[in-house]
Amino acid sequence: MFNWILKQKNSKKGYNKGLTFLELIVVLGIFGTIATVVLANFGDFTSSVYLQNLSQDMALKIKQAQIDSLSGKGGSMLFNPSAGLRPSYGVYFSTTNPTGFVYFKDLNNNGAFDEDCGNGGNIECIDEISINANINGNNQGVIDGLCVKSLGDWTCPPVDDKLNITFRRPYSDALINSYYANPISTTAIVLKSSKGQKKAILVSSLGEISIRNISSANNNLTLEQMAIVENF
Repeated sequence: MFNWILKQKNSKKGYNKGLTFLELIVVLGIFGTIATVVLANFGDFTSSVYLQNLSQDMALKIKQAQIDSLSGKGGSMLFNPSAGLRPSYGVYFSTTNPTGFVYFKDLNNNGAFDEDCGNGGNIECIDEISINANINGNNQGVIDGLCVKSLGDWTCPPVDDKLNITFRRPYSDALINSYYANPISTTAIVLKSSKGQKKAILVSSLGEISIRNISSANNNLTLEQMAIVENF
């Protein structure tokens, strides 16, 4: 009986071996492939998340201008019956500054930001907001275009353009003012990530604010493309 048990133990010794060198190479190769795929997509994921957060923060800033105007923020101006002195707030964008925008108080109610935050006497400038996060030498999000819809047609002017979006109490309507075209029924602030992903913040003259995904195939978007984005 003892000899039989000893034989059984000896016969199982061959099954207690670890991984062979070839099996180890195969396992490491599989893990290496998985790690390569994950790391390759991690940059796209990070860029997409940053772009989503950036578009939401910018949309909220535009909404803040609307709320501040409707609430009568501005002290004594709230009690002044003069229409010209009603509080008005807005945001200002320029294609010459793709990494920031200005939140301002429109003191003279002309629907435009009249000053430079960097110079003295900047009474209208409330906040100069930078949207640029530089990671490993790459801008994670920039303003790629200021598109406007005027008289039924969309255009994204490639030339130097400035865009003002203001709100004036007691209405929630948006007053959209561009140096390129007027009157404007809708505007789209196009944001682009370092990986080429794009989103558009749409603001209509009725005061509606929304965020849309956008194709990165063409920087100068056509009427058909913007119509799809607008109605998505």
